[in-house]
Amino acid sequence: MATTPLSPRVAQEPPIRLLHATIVAAGFSLFLVGRVIMYPAALAPGGLLDRVRAESAAWDYSHRVLILAALLHIPAVLIICRALSTRTPKLSVITSFLLITGAALSIGQFALDYAVLAASTVEPASGDAVFAAFRNHPFVDLAFYKSPNITGLGFVTLAIALWLHAGLWRVASSLIAAMIVCSLVQSQFGIHGPRLTLLFQALAGCCAAAAVWRGTPRPTVSHG
Repeated sequence: MATTPLSPRVAQEPPIRLLHATIVAAGFSLFLVGRVIMYPAALAPGGLLDRVRAESAAWDYSHRVLILAALLHIPAVLIICRALSTRTPKLSVITSFLLITGAALSIGQFALDYAVLAASTVEPASGDAVFAAFRNHPFVDLAFYKSPNITGLGFVTLAIALWLHAGLWRVASSLIAAMIVCSLVQSQFGIHGPRLTLLFQALAGCCAAAAVWRGTPRPTVSHG
């Protein structure tokens, strides 16, 4: 009795699964790494621009990692949503749109932060002026500082889609739910709040990466 695979989508070779799992883990976890590198700037006294000037190296290297995280987040979301699309196709499409759009806009925000850093290191007054110009410009403020918040809605739809699958996918869903709750109260934890939120995101990404590595059982059709 022979068996024939129904679809090549549901089973991949181990090297491909390992690559995909690595991208998922990095695309969700590097945000936490970037925030940890930024920690000295968060501890520095004064306002935002004072902290940027005092800890310019931490601000610089953390944003390099954050840009890499946002870039990797895009294929990571696509890998997860592709795996989920057989059971939750509509939720997968909505989640992909929200999270990928948010990641793309975050890259723009991080690039603007670099402009503030460059202006601040040349002349403090210039940094103040550039930052004020960005935040006071309606389009820039909406597109690059407020619109990335749509990722919150994307994580809600992702948590729902993950919950509709069993095993590690459901564990990842629970961790994303914890991340969402933490993000709502993170201000109560001071400078540690955003890092705690991103810790839950990193753990959820690692669970999703493990699920991607394990793969989906290959359905078969029997021929007598």
